[in-house]
Amino acid sequence: MTSNNGKNSSYRDNLKLEFSNSVDFLNANDAYFFTDSKIELDSFENRMDNEDFSDILIQQEAFIRRQLKEHYPLLYVIIDSLVMTILSVILITLQIVATKHNAALSYLGSAIWAGVYNLIAVLLAVLTIKFRYPTLVMIATTVKLFGMIVSFGGFVLVNMVAFYHYNCVAVSYYRPCYNSNMKPIHYMIIILGSPCVILSVVFFIYFQFKLLAKLRIGKNKYTEAN
Repeated sequence: MTSNNGKNSSYRDNLKLEFSNSVDFLNANDAYFFTDSKIELDSFENRMDNEDFSDILIQQEAFIRRQLKEHYPLLYVIIDSLVMTILSVILITLQIVATKHNAALSYLGSAIWAGVYNLIAVLLAVLTIKFRYPTLVMIATTVKLFGMIVSFGGFVLVNMVAFYHYNCVAVSYYRPCYNSNMKPIHYMIIILGSPCVILSVVFFIYFQFKLLAKLRIGKNKYTEAN
């Protein structure tokens, strides 16, 4: 009898242990399932937020492109590019002539590199006619800003300093005598180079403070409305 009671007690203890292990296992699985589900839910919400944000960015980009297409000064860009191209080509030619005939400071080739820079700026401006992207317009505007500095240095400043180098008494290693007949070339470069400076300034001001400013205002209003 005592033996049977001992067996029953041992059997009950084993059942309790198995039940306890089963409960712990289920609780652990429930906790894992809950944690895993929470991670998936957070990931889904973040993905939805990212998709909504991406949609807003896409809509903003489309809105800005429409605004840029509507307000883009096509005629102004065409005229500016045409005038700048003609002036740059003439100035590069004058610099080549000055270099060939030993003009003062002609070895610097200032009008050549300034003219080439302006032609690159013109190319970017022309590209904005075909590809009216805000980023490209900002790049073209920034290049025009530096074009103002390059034009002033290459066309105006260097050629003004060149007149001082014609005042030589004798030929020396440090102060060679230049061909004074080239002085009119310097005047022409200064006269034709000054409009390049002005055109670059006007282009930058117009695009930066009128066109791009209008796009930024439109973008802010669109963001607030949505």
